[in-house]
Amino acid sequence: MSEKLAYQIYGRTSYETPLAFIAEVEVDTSVTDEVLAEVGNEGWIELVAIPTKAMLHVVGEEEDDD
Repeated sequence: MSEKLAYQIYGRTSYETPLAFIAEVEVDTSVTDEVLAEVGNEGWIELVAIPTKAMLHVVGEEEDDD
């Protein structure tokens, strides 16, 4: 069994609005398939998946999940 990786999903429905946090998903297969299954494919003009482990907190404190 492969390890699941967490991704934060950001999206928008018009170019005039900024990307907004939509969901966090854990994926062990295709990121695209898992994200579309979670949030659907209707109305989005942009969806971005960012690996949670790759995020760097520039301001503020990172929460410790341990």
